[in-house]
Amino acid sequence: MPIQGSDQTGVCQNSLVQLGTTALLNHTYSWTPTSGLNDPIGTPNANSAQPYLIAPNAPSGITYSLLVTEMTTGCQATDDVTISTNTDAPPTPTNKTYSYCGGASFTIGNNVIGSGLTFSWSVGAG
Repeated sequence: MPIQGSDQTGVCQNSLVQLGTTALLNHTYSWTPTSGLNDPIGTPNANSAQPYLIAPNAPSGITYSLLVTEMTTGCQATDDVTISTNTDAPPTPTNKTYSYCGGASFTIGNNVIGSGLTFSWSVGAG
């Protein structure tokens, strides 16, 4: 009875992560540690085949172990999944003026006016 989980690395702290495997009939699922594991609707549940968790601040990783038991034969299988969070702070742009087209210029900076606002930077082709 093979089970397979994949490690999650570089996950942002506080992001939603789903662990696990597809649920099978006549099988039970037990995760350790149980802290932070929830079922898809947010109820604490360490006995779900695919629990969710909010990624903790764990740059070195937290390993969750899954024990699957086939209920009629008692056959068991285990697997481990390690969650590692990315602790790099998001970049903060500094005010910088760029020139283009024969002397015209524009400034990119971090002056956000208002509250509850976010900004997103991306690099285009070229």
